[in-house]
Amino acid sequence: NHKIVPDDYPYFITSQWQPPLRARRISNLLTAIDRHDVSSFMTMQRDEISQLALDILPLMLKADATTDEVRRALEKLRLWNGDMDQNSAEPLLFVAWYRELARSVYADEFAASFRRHWSFKPIFMQHVLSGETNQQWCDNIQTDDRESCELILGQALESALDQLYQAHGTDMSTWRWGES
Repeated sequence: NHKIVPDDYPYFITSQWQPPLRARRISNLLTAIDRHDVSSFMTMQRDEISQLALDILPLMLKADATTDEVRRALEKLRLWNGDMDQNSAEPLLFVAWYRELARSVYADEFAASFRRHWSFKPIFMQHVLSGETNQQWCDNIQTDDRESCELILGQALESALDQLYQAHGTDMSTWRWGES
């Protein structure tokens, strides 16, 4: 679903391309070894590494850790390799955090129309967190304070943890992505 034609392609296909995350992952796997065989293609087919996690998690890990729970979650994610294994807690934690981060970054700007615009926007989120896009997006316009991305990241992780505690209990080691 990623863009498969150059910018100068003469025929309109769509303007709604998905980010090339999976295509990039496959390309990386294809170029990782010189010669492929049935086994290497089977490994590639079963690959569950999230390119999004590999790309954006280093930026997210800059979060302000204001509580012990947030510190534990950040440490767990620092050690994670991006594998979306159904028996792991890290994918559940990452996705919940990413969802809350998106809400924290642009819900205040969109106000009543937020639900219509709240969707998967990984390129936008990467640009905001990396500073390529104005980091004012991290500021909550409904407060007098000027919030940083690091603060918003920490608050979003706290919110995600609260939701995960309610849904899956307080012991992160028992959480499973496949049970979400």
